[in-house]
Amino acid sequence: YKQSNNGFDVQAGSVVNYTFSFTDFTQFPMKVSSVEASTPGFDVLYVFPKLPYSIDPKESANFTAIIKTPDSSYSGPLQINASVSTS
Repeated sequence: YKQSNNGFDVQAGSVVNYTFSFTDFTQFPMKVSSVEASTPGFDVLYVFPKLPYSIDPKESANFTAIIKTPDSSYSGPLQINASVSTS
């Protein structure tokens, strides 16, 4: 799963909160096992709620990632990748 934010503006070396949600449209429980930033220079320090996290069918869950930004100012897209599976 990938989620992109096109208007992400941050100062160099800061720590920011980024909130996103997942909805399970399947008939099976969905498990979110990891979340990473694939935009160079960004590092996901922690995710709330704690991972792995299960989402019931037809339900949604909000997540907040604590992200360390690059060592230089950045303006542009931030891409978040998550490892998600159903069982």
